[in-house]
Amino acid sequence: RNLWDTDPLGLEVQVTTFGFTNGDRLDNVMYTRYLIVNKGGNSIEDMYLSLWMDGDVGDANDDYVACDTIVDMGYHFNGSPYDRRYGLQTPATGLQIIQGLAYVSPGDSALSSAGWLEDRSRREMTAFIMMQGGNPTFSDPETALEAYYYSQGLNINGDPWSDYPFMEP
Repeated sequence: RNLWDTDPLGLEVQVTTFGFTNGDRLDNVMYTRYLIVNKGGNSIEDMYLSLWMDGDVGDANDDYVACDTIVDMGYHFNGSPYDRRYGLQTPATGLQIIQGLAYVSPGDSALSSAGWLEDRSRREMTAFIMMQGGNPTFSDPETALEAYYYSQGLNINGDPWSDYPFMEP
């Protein structure tokens, strides 16, 4: 059975995950590369690619989320100076788009693992949302349509966010 009884698109997603251990600040960084191959024969004109992360930092009950649109990064951090698991040295977690999805853009060029792609450009982060189970405003999606709205940065009803309220964890 497919998620939310949606029809398969015929897309193959190849995922490569890697990291390095060389004693520097990148020791705790994990890299993930996605290659999406259309094996279904369907023409896909518009699509949203969404990344989801459950970035609990120690005790998940006091975490905050935010994004930095300049560096295409969403991140999680502890909402109090002390955490039951980490004490006073709480880490933060983040997900950064280093090289966004390539799309057709006549006259531009974009770098890929295979070299330069002519008439292509790279998509940057276009939306960031948080989900909080049990919260009527930020609840987890329960249908394909709700997930599609979230992928576009819309609320669960498909409406633009009129105000993104500050919430206590």
